[in-house]
Amino acid sequence: MWRPLNSTAVDYVLAAEFDIDKGSTLAFQYPQDTGVDPSLLAEWMLPEGSHLHQQDATWFVINNEERTPTPATKSRYLVELVAMVFINQKQWTLLDGLEEHRVCLQENQIIVTNPKDQKEKYWFVANAEVIYQRDAIVYFPSVFPQLCIRFKSVDERVYFTDYLHSSCHAQWIPDLMPSDLKVLVRDNVIQKPLLYVFNLVAVKHIEGVKRGARVKSLAICSRHTWIHVFKPLLLMALDDFFSSPTIDVLRTVYNVLNSEKFAELPLLTLMEKRTIRLTLGNRIPHLDPDFKEQMTQLRFYDELDTKLELLKDPKQVEVQVPYSGIPLPLKIPLLGYYSEIGSFSVVNLLNLLQSITILPQTPTKQFHNSAFCWHPHLDSGNQTHPIILFLFALLSEKRIMFVGYQKPCTDLANCVLASIALASAGDLVPGTVHRCFPYASLANIDLLLKVPGYVAGVTNPVFEQNQSWWDILINLNSNQMIISQKLVKEFHNESSAESIHCEDDDELIRSIFSGLDLHLEENHMRQLVYTYLERFIERLPLLENSQGYRGRVMGWKASRAYGLMSEQSYQKSLFKDPTVIKSLSKLMYSEHLDIPSLIQCYEILDTAIQSASDPQLIQILSQLPSKDGSAFPFSIGLFHPRHEIQMAAARIILRLHVQKIGPEFLNPMILDALRSTLGIVQSSGPPIVQQILQRHETNTSQLSAFFELSAYEEDLVPGI
Repeated sequence: MWRPLNSTAVDYVLAAEFDIDKGSTLAFQYPQDTGVDPSLLAEWMLPEGSHLHQQDATWFVINNEERTPTPATKSRYLVELVAMVFINQKQWTLLDGLEEHRVCLQENQIIVTNPKDQKEKYWFVANAEVIYQRDAIVYFPSVFPQLCIRFKSVDERVYFTDYLHSSCHAQWIPDLMPSDLKVLVRDNVIQKPLLYVFNLVAVKHIEGVKRGARVKSLAICSRHTWIHVFKPLLLMALDDFFSSPTIDVLRTVYNVLNSEKFAELPLLTLMEKRTIRLTLGNRIPHLDPDFKEQMTQLRFYDELDTKLELLKDPKQVEVQVPYSGIPLPLKIPLLGYYSEIGSFSVVNLLNLLQSITILPQTPTKQFHNSAFCWHPHLDSGNQTHPIILFLFALLSEKRIMFVGYQKPCTDLANCVLASIALASAGDLVPGTVHRCFPYASLANIDLLLKVPGYVAGVTNPVFEQNQSWWDILINLNSNQMIISQKLVKEFHNESSAESIHCEDDDELIRSIFSGLDLHLEENHMRQLVYTYLERFIERLPLLENSQGYRGRVMGWKASRAYGLMSEQSYQKSLFKDPTVIKSLSKLMYSEHLDIPSLIQCYEILDTAIQSASDPQLIQILSQLPSKDGSAFPFSIGLFHPRHEIQMAAARIILRLHVQKIGPEFLNPMILDALRSTLGIVQSSGPPIVQQILQRHETNTSQLSAFFELSAYEEDLVPGI
């Protein structure tokens, strides 16, 4: 999936209206046709029952066909990615006229392979000059012919450039791309990009017209998931479209939203977003009343980027756009994951699921020594909470349908979008967006049924009567979750058994109930579920033989997402040594580690972190567990009786502190333990603090102020 650059906020603006004779029709598309069937767009933009509500909103995704990935193989290259390549031979052109090439980095050269004829082109880049700013573009002005690479996302650019600097010693220079290259990169985009659509539909009662009312809708198509922020402007534009139903209204919206203001938005990688969200999550339980007034430092975490952004709220940036002479403030979220589409509430979905009734009621049965009630992929007996059953229905890619007869489409879309976000486990699980149908109708049922594991919202009760169309149906009117008979009968011949309690399930449900009672904020509730699913996926080898999880593991392994996970760029490690991330995973998820293995994990991480680049440190921070509120896998080492583990943990924590956002992960208890450990370390060799500070050329007064070192501890750091 190509991630968006910020050059264009909106790709298309659409208008639809209901005609008493013709039905739903697409009135206008601007600046050109989307390439999608106009009748299909009209059906999505004017949902069934829209005349029952004065105003409603729908979301949908177009160009959503899932591409079959190339099977993963062990690469002989340091880096191997798919990207768009431009070269300069008298003038800048798209290489071979193709949208995608395979770009590999090996030793001191870049190898670009044509996917059609497999011909290779080579660029020697040792000590070469390289230019990149905040986006996914890398430009080499000093090689011949000049080379420019546009990666699919900022994440892939960071992954590529980190290896480029460490292996090829390429020299970053603070310069700008030539204007003709900038125009070329901007204009050459993938032909059918994934587009998110936010649609507003309204009914106006007008005397003298047939049936006494008109129904019209206006939609914005964008490559950005935060399309909901355009709602204030879209409301005004829809009102104008009722007064003057011409393409001029669409043209105005398109031009206003594609102003240069959006091109300057910060672009953060997935690891940066996760890291910052974890720091915000660490503050949430404390309910700090002064938090919103504090200045939070947000950095583009690349050692070659020097720009710092000081934001009052690190979660969003406010951009003002003028419409009809009125400046409209639009708040753009910075930390949204790729699978968090539009505006939705996981809190509302959890409130729905916490009291829902599951049908049909069936006895608990036995499957491979594992208990289940409805299906072994979903539950561990009739005591399984509906929230747990629903989460594993998402993870095992069961077909899920929300039905709400005469309900606003906004309610259905909220359920679907929240489900898709949860299914991704915080963008860990790939391919979830391709399952997203916030609104579906009988007119496009064939399209829906072609998608394995879809999650859809419908308003027509006919869907409930056709159990062959879905595996799980959630009725918003009756507050029931219905498991299809076909799914229930897959394992109906197994013997009876007792329900099994799973500790992780119980802990999640307790945390959710507590969070709902305390009205904790949306992001905190999302992270509870993300962490639960991530923990399940990371502990897969340990759970395969567990009675409560054996069936769920089978369901997850049978999913398409399980096979796709190794293909995703955000899974690629910035560390050449694969044991670094494996060691961190062992500290986080292994229940029993012997002393030699524990020492080995700490030593591997200590060695890697001391010489790590900023992006590598961000990868480490982004993978720390959120529920423990800090750098728990490292801080626990300070309390270990083995001296070498204490020392390694102390070095790791001090190195994290030197990183700009590292102190956010260090709570007072860790600092007290570190002070104690440093006092023990004082008698063994050179001062550990001084070593780290000298290595990273950091002002020692920064550490002094933060730790408030006593006179005894100041002896550890000469000069403080």
